[in-house]
Order: sequence, then structure tokens, then C-alpha cells
Amino acid sequence: QAAVAEGLLRITSVLEPYEGKLYRSARLEGRFEQAYGRFEIRAKIPTTQGIWPAIWLLPRTKRWPLGGEIDIMEHKGSEPHTVSSAYHFADETGKHRYVTARYQAIDESGRAVRWPDGFHVYAAEWDPKEIRFYVDGVEHFRATSAEVPISSTPMHVVLNTAVGGNFDGGPDASTIFPQVHLIDYVRVYKRQ
Repeated sequence: QAAVAEGLLRITSVLEPYEGKLYRSARLEGRFEQAYGRFEIRAKIPTTQGIWPAIWLLPRTKRWPLGGEIDIMEHKGSEPHTVSSAYHFADETGKHRYVTARYQAIDESGRAVRWPDGFHVYAAEWDPKEIRFYVDGVEHFRATSAEVPISSTPMHVVLNTAVGGNFDGGPDASTIFPQVHLIDYVRVYKRQ
């Protein structure tokens, strides 16, 4: 369900049963890990009811949610004009907590941006005191150490498209298959 073609990484989600599941899709995890820096991904996301494309960061060395999770971009397939970002962490008792923000934008003609219609740059800038989330260079959300404990655990990039799940619910009669999540590039920067 993952392939490189014409210079793009393609994650294709289909309605084809496999190993007891109704659908096929893919989740790719990078090998490189880093704490702090800028994580930037240019992608064209799929959209339809029950499709959940995500670009996120996850640690390998700590049990979730103790090391944190940085969701650079998530998209509910049923809401083509909205993307969101989140930061997951463990509170002082070890319980899962998170902060999140939804993002919508208006294009130059005054219409709501339909995120799946084109490529966009999704990014997070992470340092010891805060995590800033961007879409096409516009900061839309910030999590600070004054509000939440910012992780220092190195994380790797995860690119996936889930089918179903609690974020957007399952596919229904309106769901269109196949769906393709295109990734143009993944760039990771470290502050000097």
C-alpha cells in the first residue's frame, strides 16, 4: 500500500480485505530520531468519510504516552476544510492528556481552503519550552511548557492513513475508494 512513483511517496487506502481486516492502507515509520528542531512535510492528503491521514512524531524509547506524541497534522476525512494538530503527554500521575487545535483557512479568492485539493506544507517546531504548529508557514497552534510538560525524548516521523478509528468514525456508504495520500518530501532540521 506504499510505493514511490514519479518522485512521490504514495500511501493508497483500498477496500480490499486482508488478514481479517476490511481495508488495506499503510503506516511508515522513519528510522531517524531527534529531539527538538523543525519537522516539515509537504503532502497532499486524501479525504472521504472514515479516512484519517496523519503526519506525526513518536518516540521508540518510552512507553506511550510517557515520551509524548506530536501530531503535526491529522485530518478527518469527513471535514475537507479542516486539519488539526495535537500534542499528547502523560500528566504527573501517568495518565494520558493532550492539547489540540483545529485549523481552517481562507484562500486569496475568499473561499475556505479544501486541504485535500492540493499540496500543503505541514510543520512543527519543537524546542524545550514549546511546540509550534504550522500549515503553509502560518502558525496556528502552540503548546508551551507553562501549560504542559514538553517532551525531551527523541522522536521519529510517522506517515500513515488510517481507515476507520475513533477520530472520524468508520467508512460508510458515502466513502470513496481508493484514497491516495501523497508525500512530496520530509525534512528535519536541527538548530545550530
